[in-house]
Amino acid sequence: MKMAEFDYQWKYTLEKEDLENEEDKFECNEKRINEFLGQFKNKSWSFRKPSFKGKICLDAGCGPGRWTCALQKLNASKVDSFDLSEEAIARCKKINPDAYVFNIMELKENKIYDFVLSWGVKKAVCYMLWFMKRKMICFMKDIEVNLQKKENNGNH
Repeated sequence: MKMAEFDYQWKYTLEKEDLENEEDKFECNEKRINEFLGQFKNKSWSFRKPSFKGKICLDAGCGPGRWTCALQKLNASKVDSFDLSEEAIARCKKINPDAYVFNIMELKENKIYDFVLSWGVKKAVCYMLWFMKRKMICFMKDIEVNLQKKENNGNH
């Protein structure tokens, strides 16, 4: 999908005539928060109910901010939201001043998040894997450097 088409999609997706009886689909309400938390139930990687209180979160590919809002309502201390679509960000900025038009490929390596969300974003999966691989390589290099320092200092 070309960016112009993607912006068009977000510009008109939330219009009343397009939603028909689904007005609350993108609303920030208790139903949305429960839907968000429900995604963590019965997952092999989820050992307990997640807590976002005081966490710094990233919503990569945030769209109009439906999950950003859930993170805010669950007491995240900060939520950075970004999307490639200007239309999506215009909507997200209504609930989150920390929403930006941004490409994940430009994400700085030194940014630290407690929780990263990239929900329903097809290409973002590839980008996130690329980013995580890059971070893992940096992490492994740091371990190697620290081990080298210990060896040089006589700490085996």
